[in-house]
Amino acid sequence: MEYSPKLSEHEHIESNYRLYSAHTRPSRFVSPADRLPEELLVSIIKILIEPRPSSIGPLLFISRYWHHVAVTTPSLWSKIHSGPRSLEGVRKDTKYVQTAVKNSASLPLDIAIDLQNLDCWSENDINTTVSHKDREHDREILLYGLIKAFVGDNRINAARLRSISLNNMYQKGFSFISGEYATSKLLKELDCPTPLLESLSLRLTSVDPYFKSIASLQDLRALKHLIVDAGGRLGYIKFIPKMIQTLFFRLWGTTKVLSQFTGLRNLSIANWANAGLSYDADPELTFPLLECLTWRLWHPSGMKPSAALLPHKIKAPSLTTLRLLDADAIVVVGDADTYHHVHTLDLLSSAPEEIIGFVKQNLYKYTALVNLTVFPRDLDVVRDEIRALQDQAPTGLNSLYTILSDKEGTVVDASIKLPSWRPADDYIYKKHDRSLGGSTTIPETWGADVTEEVL
Repeated sequence: MEYSPKLSEHEHIESNYRLYSAHTRPSRFVSPADRLPEELLVSIIKILIEPRPSSIGPLLFISRYWHHVAVTTPSLWSKIHSGPRSLEGVRKDTKYVQTAVKNSASLPLDIAIDLQNLDCWSENDINTTVSHKDREHDREILLYGLIKAFVGDNRINAARLRSISLNNMYQKGFSFISGEYATSKLLKELDCPTPLLESLSLRLTSVDPYFKSIASLQDLRALKHLIVDAGGRLGYIKFIPKMIQTLFFRLWGTTKVLSQFTGLRNLSIANWANAGLSYDADPELTFPLLECLTWRLWHPSGMKPSAALLPHKIKAPSLTTLRLLDADAIVVVGDADTYHHVHTLDLLSSAPEEIIGFVKQNLYKYTALVNLTVFPRDLDVVRDEIRALQDQAPTGLNSLYTILSDKEGTVVDASIKLPSWRPADDYIYKKHDRSLGGSTTIPETWGADVTEEVL
């Protein structure tokens, strides 16, 4: 049975489709697109909408056949992404989410809501008769409606949620702030069984006020990936530590906090600096399965740089990828003797002198190194320093990489502070030959030869 879904990008899609059908005369001619096997057509549509699932709308107008296949294939609707740029966009995306949830039948749902580009004061939304306070209230109500659209009335869809990503940082003036209302509403809506929830990604100022006094997210037995751009006390989040494979967090405390995470494969530690805390007595931590480790160790002025001890205490025999995102991490890890077996090394600091110092003093120790990534600005000088090492350079290092942009198209350079909560494969890279000075002309993501090292 065919029906026309209501899509955010095409508010009148249902009436337009009826109008289109009414003026279409039967014809014996069948276009090549309508002769595609259904399985092949589904694969094509998945490829077309993969960057942005909500872009499925225009594909429904190609023909009745495409429309029928699309709306009757639940897997085309189970990955839901919303990235509104205006309040009107929030309204439209709410309708899209409602349609997608319905068309996905009973499949597990993967939800991503990105509010970073939300402009609450765009010209299309401005109403000079509405006060600032009322406008803020309207914004929060709309965001709550967007969340309610995928959770469902009476939380009927909570048991189907497999992954949730909420980037609730939006621009206000020249800075980004965190909208607390949407996050609080999301967690309260999830105060119910979520037995399939494997991945949770949130951007918060701290987890403590969100998890300490509420009973949400108590059923996290299936949680494997916890990506929280915040600090706080992990004990407030009711998950099973040994089940966690991915942990991105600004931890507050000593290395003992990590001792229960024996199943980690991907760990990112940022801004672990605490005044008055000592890590001298902490035991060494061994993560037998850890494959990718990201460090950011910058500490505010006046804080003890006690975090410098942490990289020396972590042992990861299976580690293949090491990402160092600031000058402090490069200096501290350079003095550690525990990571020389990695295959991929990212030196992504905005301070080139620390990178050059690392190459001169420590690169020769990384005997298994195959891939090295730096910012484009640092490429030539790093390549010259590697050549100067001559016989001391790692014999397997033949490829240098530079980051061009993230997958959203934002250009990346040394002036940008890379988020520690974003994995390496969120970026587009360019591959350069280490010895000849040449480079590929086509940007690439981490391909088959590198992905295994990164992931």
